[in-house]
Amino acid sequence: MGGQVGQITKVKLINSPFVDTMDNELDQKRGYDYTIYKILYFINGKQQTAWFRSINGPYAQDRETIDYYGNPIKEAPENKNVIKEYGERWIFE
Repeated sequence: MGGQVGQITKVKLINSPFVDTMDNELDQKRGYDYTIYKILYFINGKQQTAWFRSINGPYAQDRETIDYYGNPIKEAPENKNVIKEYGERWIFE
């Protein structure tokens, strides 16, 4: 994003914006576990926050978190089923 990373912290699901689209930190159905990070970074002299959900599992795949038209898929309960199909996921301020 062109910024400079200030701090990276591992956080619990409940303390992240992923809480509305994930059942828990271990997806029992697929056997994957997720790790969530809060990243503080600076861009143009202003501190911003980004969130990253990693995935660890035998069949983990990197996919883009955008729809067919290139728009970001909003982190919202109504998109839960779509989001679950993705592995790694970023949310930027």
